[in-house]
Amino acid sequence: MSGLGKQVIWSGTILGLAGITAVSYVLTHRQPERIAEAPPAYYPAAPAQQIPSTPAQRPELPPPQPMRQPLPQQPSASGAEIAKTAMQNPATAKQVLDLFERLSWVPGSRAQGAARTAYIFFDPRCPYCHQAFDELDQQIPIKWLPMAVLEPAAGGERIVAELLKDENSGPRLPEAFAGRLPGITPSPEIRAKLLETISAFKTMYETLGLQAGVPLMFVPRPDGTIYFQSGIERGDGPKIIATFREGKP
Repeated sequence: MSGLGKQVIWSGTILGLAGITAVSYVLTHRQPERIAEAPPAYYPAAPAQQIPSTPAQRPELPPPQPMRQPLPQQPSASGAEIAKTAMQNPATAKQVLDLFERLSWVPGSRAQGAARTAYIFFDPRCPYCHQAFDELDQQIPIKWLPMAVLEPAAGGERIVAELLKDENSGPRLPEAFAGRLPGITPSPEIRAKLLETISAFKTMYETLGLQAGVPLMFVPRPDGTIYFQSGIERGDGPKIIATFREGKP
């Protein structure tokens, strides 16, 4: 998706309320080297109104009026709650998965020709991502979205560049997780793809109110809704597999 030397911002909001959902994503090819923060704004207080001191000069005050009853306030859902609700709408969920499809992914062992696939953001140096790969890749179709979010970033970028240099790098995922993939220097095109995936990752965990961490998993259920999870613990593998196959939990 990215052109030579272009940096891509992938940002978006997911809105859903009362059965009406919308997805709005913005792609732009102009990103400054550094985004400066605006200085704190200072708003001087308005000058106090001078009230005449003598009774003759004071204006007549209107008679007191009965106080209106305040309108009942409806509790407002937070952005994260709205986004999570939207993930339970099949139409919105499909749009989210379609956007993941446009990113640069590495096919898992069962992804070829699958009608429905999970998407997992990962750093190949992350031991929990390695655990997710070991527990899930042979069980359900997955498209892996590689990033370099752990330090040192340069080492991770070289591994990701090796994975993204062609479309048939899926069999090399075990090497990447085992630390046996030597890596290559990222080209401008691959670097732009990497930045785009990181922007998508950041957008999703911020929009959904999740703690930033990998793996970040999006698992479509049979009914078209999405189960999502940040991180993985022992015993999560069977639960995620059951979610994909049967819609549980």
